[in-house]
Amino acid sequence: MKKILIILLILNLGLAQQSISGLPYSIKNNFKQTSEKIVLPNLDIDQLLLEDQKALPATPFRYGYIFETNISLDNSGEWIQLNNGDRIWRLSIESQGAFAISIEYNQFFLPENSILFISNNDGSMIKGGYTNNNNQPDMLFASPLIKGDIMYLEYYEPANQYGQGIINISSVIHDYKDILNFSNTRNSRSCGDNVVCNSANGYENQINATSWLDMGGYICSGAMINNTSFDLTPYYWTAWHCVEGDNPSTFRFYFNYETSSCSGSWANTGSYEYGGTLLSDSNGMDPDYALILITDNTISNNIFYSGWDKSTSNPTISCGVHHPNGDPKKINFDNDTAYSSGAINWQGQGSSPAGSHWRVYWDDGGTYGGSSGSPVFNNEGLLVGQLSGGSGNCYSGDTEDYYGKFSRSFNDVSQWLDPINSGLMQIVGTYDGTNNTDTDNDGVAQSEDWDDNDPYVCSDLDNDSCDDCTTGSFNLNDDGWDYDGDGLCDAGDIDDDNDGSIDTEDSNDNNPYICSDNDLDTCDDCSSGSYNTNNDGLDDDNDGICNQGEFIAGDASMDGVINILDVVVVVSHIMGVDILSDNAQDAADINQDNNINIIDVVTIVNIILG
Repeated sequence: MKKILIILLILNLGLAQQSISGLPYSIKNNFKQTSEKIVLPNLDIDQLLLEDQKALPATPFRYGYIFETNISLDNSGEWIQLNNGDRIWRLSIESQGAFAISIEYNQFFLPENSILFISNNDGSMIKGGYTNNNNQPDMLFASPLIKGDIMYLEYYEPANQYGQGIINISSVIHDYKDILNFSNTRNSRSCGDNVVCNSANGYENQINATSWLDMGGYICSGAMINNTSFDLTPYYWTAWHCVEGDNPSTFRFYFNYETSSCSGSWANTGSYEYGGTLLSDSNGMDPDYALILITDNTISNNIFYSGWDKSTSNPTISCGVHHPNGDPKKINFDNDTAYSSGAINWQGQGSSPAGSHWRVYWDDGGTYGGSSGSPVFNNEGLLVGQLSGGSGNCYSGDTEDYYGKFSRSFNDVSQWLDPINSGLMQIVGTYDGTNNTDTDNDGVAQSEDWDDNDPYVCSDLDNDSCDDCTTGSFNLNDDGWDYDGDGLCDAGDIDDDNDGSIDTEDSNDNNPYICSDNDLDTCDDCSSGSYNTNNDGLDDDNDGICNQGEFIAGDASMDGVINILDVVVVVSHIMGVDILSDNAQDAADINQDNNINIIDVVTIVNIILG
């Protein structure tokens, strides 16, 4: 049991935002637990669940009851003076029957070298230590859910900072739904596949952009979103109805809350980003958007900043990623066109006009409370909207969900999402600031494309003088006419037919068997398919002159002997019966007047007669 406890301590110490490792002073020094306890009033859980069932559309998913409090270092808890002049303050808070408890502070300031820890009853979960690194300009703070219905707070203050610390607890949140499944008994709703399932392969970017958003007693979903500067500014996109009347300064963004197996229902929340500033929102359900700047000093690795498409054209939907019922991350699938909604009555949240939302019918999966604010992506993996509401019952196919149109929001947020005034209709996402946008769809990212508005111009990586996008898409092996198939287009290939004779000296640079006759033997120097004057035709006497280039005057039959047969073939040639080859004609034209006639016949006869 002790080993398990140690593992749990190590695990939980690593989860809090900007916290340092360690243990509370009282645990390290074996102090007894404090007897100073605040017990909160009992709750009627059945009544709360009944209220949740009657919740109006377009309201965030409630998991906790918020007790308004005024608990501070001055009016609650106990102070213990230590021998060295330092002191510790301790207090326990109990909310009977809670699966977990969390705290929000309306005044929070920790001086240098002070530290705050929060733990549960058996010490298996410890949050902190929080230090002056957690101070915020607005002095707001919130600590995450601690398992169980009792939590212990311990604040250590060094003597030289006496009385400088400020801790004022304005809210205690009683989790009555076990939202993080600490009991491991909460069943996961079938609102899509767990994102670790094979069905989600290929959607890793969209999954890594989406988070579980804890607003303190309420949850939604949302996604990190990219801007045209690709500067990794942590902008976060969600729904207006998720943030209405709340202060993002105490929001927590869990990007890694997902199961470890396809069929699992329990998950570790992992690390989280903390705090935000609301930059812009729709102030209503048309189209129900909110843009938040996450203010955490350190942003985790492997968060994807999703790309977006501000086109007003009907998108083809690929997937939606969300946290239905507060469950670990799920994914829905679709391959249909989304169409504009009609006017929507959101009851307590007012209405939105026709055309403000995309209407999506999921092929696989559905939504539920906690899915609000989650992104929907088109078939290029780009964000085109955020969930306002809809079926809310996990069904797919026969019910509809409504996603506020990103295109309808863009003018309000362009100063942040298009700070360079690019005017682009869409951009891709990024993990590290790399811009892989490909405006002309030639297969080359904008950052590497010579002309990202011309699909036929991009680069010349193989240095063959032909553009690698000559065909309209990037292809080093098809970037221009390449007669010899060596990967170099003819325009940049000094030997197009690869016959060994450079093009400037080749009489036919698209025929490897024709190039020149540098040895003047009447045989082409490339007769063999490559340049070789010593192998450009048969050479029986091995003198370097091909047979075709060698002949005996009068030996029209080319048999090496002048006799009556030569007279016969010449006469036959003159009469047009059997035309001699070029070489034989040279031999028959004894007087070299370029005319074979009876004079050549008489001359051959005289040679025979001696």
